[in-house]
Formats: sequence, structure tokens, C-alpha cells
Amino acid sequence: MNSPSTSRPLRIGIDAHAIGSRLGGNETYILDVLAALETHPEHNYYVYVTDSAAAERARDALPSATALRIIGTTNPLIRLGYSLAALASADSVDVLHVQYVSPLFSPKVVVTIHDLSFVHHPEWYSRTESLRLRLTVRLTARRARQILTVSDHARRDIIKTFGVPAEKVSFSYNRLRPMFTPRSDGEILQVLNRLNIQRPYVLTVGNLQPRKNIARLIAAWTNLRQTAPDFVLKLVIVGRKAWIFDPIFAAARESEFAKDVIFTDYVPDDDLPALMSGATAFAYPSLFEGFGYPPVEAMACGTPVLTSNVTALPEVCGDAAVYADPLSVNDIEKNLLDLSRDDTRRATMRRLGLAQADTYRHVDLGAVTVRAYERAAASRAG
Repeated sequence: MNSPSTSRPLRIGIDAHAIGSRLGGNETYILDVLAALETHPEHNYYVYVTDSAAAERARDALPSATALRIIGTTNPLIRLGYSLAALASADSVDVLHVQYVSPLFSPKVVVTIHDLSFVHHPEWYSRTESLRLRLTVRLTARRARQILTVSDHARRDIIKTFGVPAEKVSFSYNRLRPMFTPRSDGEILQVLNRLNIQRPYVLTVGNLQPRKNIARLIAAWTNLRQTAPDFVLKLVIVGRKAWIFDPIFAAARESEFAKDVIFTDYVPDDDLPALMSGATAFAYPSLFEGFGYPPVEAMACGTPVLTSNVTALPEVCGDAAVYADPLSVNDIEKNLLDLSRDDTRRATMRRLGLAQADTYRHVDLGAVTVRAYERAAASRAG
């Protein structure tokens, strides 16, 4: 329902450059937003993508989109410096929805900021990228008419860190995609055979970067292989190279069980449910998350989850995960061993995980997003 000051249909521009980028949560989020907007036809949606393949995926997600515009470049300097603003101006959009960073010249902006890890831990990024993010995201947050995020933890962090008014920031949990369900042994084996993976294994999913804490996971797993004779699980690491990933590969090479550390690189979304369903446990000892899609997706596939006791992860996973201190290799090791050995506990975590994940199938992402568009359109400068 439109607010009184937006009685006419709004023209909403959506920066969907993340589609096709293999950027993990950013790509998943914008596809989920488009799908959610299909149930809100009261406005007109102009979707900006980088190429024709991304345009097809955007159209599948939001068939009723008023227009799909191809920017034609993945270069952020061109996209943010000129192309995106020019397209939005040509379409006379009332509001432009971006993730993290908006063009310098643009209409009223709604920005989604998933987390502020780059502010609190610049050491997890290259010096150039850290400086760029800290400058541009803060500026975007200050000039945006509305800010969206993905958990209450992230919302409170944005308000405190950027000093923006609380009424300017709202959150919706991410939606769980329907594809994440427990898979049959036949489906699991088909995917495992194609990827040359054999059971049993511990699985982790996430782009290879410092924040995902994969080097400590490898160290904990290596210690277990050395000290626990009954711990024979392989370690399967799914994710593309992002940045500062050399320490991860070094940790794997230095393990005396390196042959049982399997890097798959990027894996298509369609294969993830089988990979997750086939794992003995899913380990996600991330150091910082605004939400954290992978542990919820693993829960939805019936896989027991070990994750971190920091940032938004306890909020998102509730009592359906086993928690460890992500800075302690010993704590990761202990909890992973307990989870792998205890069949009763795994069965309990499977039951709790399926129930917890189900709550994210019913998130009304579209309603929260559209309300932000309407507030932004009705807002005045300053």
C-alpha cells in the first residue's frame, strides 16, 4: 500500500550489477529482492544489469519489470561515474536502489549495506579497497534517503558507526530460496561424482577472503586428523578466489593431510543443496557477518551447522547451530569433533536447523523494501 505522499506509482531504479558477478551474498540478495518485488506490482521497476545473460536472470526473477537496461560494463568507475546515473536519469526514476555505493549524481537513493566489516577490520581488505569502501559507503549512507540491511545486529551497527538517524535504517532478514531442501542419496552422489568428492566430509562455503576465517578452519581440521583416529572427514571448501586468499592455500599446503583438502572453486547454486545435504557437518567460522546465507542454507538441507558466536550469526541461527569462538582454533576443533562424533546431537541439530531455516522461507522482503522506496520518495533533502 502506498503512503499518502506517493499515491502515484513510483519509478524505481535497481542497480543489479551483482547478477553474474559470483559475489556470493550480494548477488543472491539482489535476485531475492527482484523476486520479492514481483508481488508488489504497485510500482514500476527499471533494472540495470551488466550484460544480456544477467538481463535474462533478472527477467526470470522479476518478469513484470518495466524495463531491463544493460550497462555494458563491469568497471565500477564507469558504472558509478556515469552509466548508472545516466540510465536512471533517462528513465526519470524517483528512487535508485544500490548496494553499498551510489553514483555521485543520482536521484533519491536507497542503499543496502549488508555489514560494516570494512570499517571495523580494514586489515581484511587491500589498502586501496579498504580506503575506497570506508570513504564511499559512509558518504552513500549519509546522503541516502533510506538504508536497508539484513539483521538487527547490522542495523544497530550502521546507526552507531555512521551516526545516522535510527528511523532512516530498516532491516529484513534474507529470504531462503526454495531450492535449499534435503536431497536424496542419488542426487548427492551425482554431484559428488561430478566434482570428484567422496564422503565423509566437512563442508564450508564462502568466497576465499580473510573474513571467512578458512585458514583457522583448516588448522582445526588438521589438528583433528592428527589427534583423533576416528576423525577421517575430508574438508571441502567451496568458493571462488576473492582477495588476500594466499594464506588459505598456504594453510592447506602445509597440512600433512593436504590431499584431503578439496577446493572446488565456484560451484553453481543448483549444486549446493546436494553438496550441503551430503556433508557430515557444515562449518562456517566467519569472523563477521551481517546475515550469513550459507549456514541457513545448510540447515535447510538438513546438515548440522557449526558457526561463530559473533556479530549477526547467533541472531540468525538461533538455537539451531553449534557455536565456537572464531578466533580460537582449539574451540573450533573441539566443537567440530563433538559434532562429528555425536549422532544424537547431529540428529537434534538437524531437526532444529530445518525448523530455523523454515522461518526464512516466509520473510516478507518485498514489503520492507517497498516501504523504504516509498519513504525515500516522500523524503525531503537534508
